[in-house]
Amino acid sequence: MIVESRETWSRIFTDVKVWKEMVEQICYEHRLVPAEKITVGHPGSNAVFVVDDAVVVKIFSPFSREWVARELEISQLLSSSRMLPVPKLLASGLIKEEQDWPYIVTEMLPGERIGGIWEKVSYENRLAIAEHVGQLVRTLHNLPVSKVKSMDKSRRYWERFVETQVNSCVEYHCQKQSLPPHLLEHIPGYLLEAMPLFDGNFSPCIVNSDITNDHILLSVRNDWWEITGFIDFGDVEMGHNEYEFVCVGLDLLACDMNLFRAFLKAYGYEGQIDEKFGKRMMAYSLLHRYIDFRPFIERLGGAEKIESLEELQALLWNIGEDHVV
Repeated sequence: MIVESRETWSRIFTDVKVWKEMVEQICYEHRLVPAEKITVGHPGSNAVFVVDDAVVVKIFSPFSREWVARELEISQLLSSSRMLPVPKLLASGLIKEEQDWPYIVTEMLPGERIGGIWEKVSYENRLAIAEHVGQLVRTLHNLPVSKVKSMDKSRRYWERFVETQVNSCVEYHCQKQSLPPHLLEHIPGYLLEAMPLFDGNFSPCIVNSDITNDHILLSVRNDWWEITGFIDFGDVEMGHNEYEFVCVGLDLLACDMNLFRAFLKAYGYEGQIDEKFGKRMMAYSLLHRYIDFRPFIERLGGAEKIESLEELQALLWNIGEDHVV
């Protein structure tokens, strides 16, 4: 099998029939499970399959090969921490056919994705979960980076990343139709004001970059939900810790700033949670690889009700008081 276009990949990467033989071969070679039941995992960028409800096989897309070494190295590092409920790495390798197919295999963790059950969780329980997430993210950010070889650990790398995102920001949101035209035209000026607020004297840390309601698993005991899984480190970067807070605040905690403050307190955030912090969060939201503002704007009543990025910031990152979108 040879995949030469993203269009072809998008048609087949979740098709169990296409990948069944390869998944069975991987499980057989590593003596993992019989592979009697293969189901598609949560869709992302790569082909992910759950096998016998016990292991997860990820076969990397031809368009994300540069991430293979990074994810493998990070998986090994994360597994060394007892504080992080991350999947244990079971195997990795390369299937050689007409086209090479790198893969990794991890254990299947128990639990349900937050996005599917959040409405069932009491507010008191949500606060406890937000605090636990803060502790987990702090542990992640405190992992030693000296042994990381697959990523540039310098501040200059992150500065270049931010510069690239700034230069492509308008085009990115225009292509995704993430923001309406009257907000797109304000991006350069907004970012120009925000850039001096960024900390240029920081120590880069491992950031997941994609802590969303798809990547935290919860299990219930006696009507109390607890975190039993922290999954998917395929988008990991080496950068500024505040970049991590964007997906946590907007997606995982659904713009609830009371929960977000609980997260920050448990994280041990030492900066000022003020208007400048809110502006940095909005700037990082604009610069983030994966943020699409459309669902947030729809929940706020539509683009016609938001006249400026400052107004959108006040609605999404209303850090001065309890606020739920």
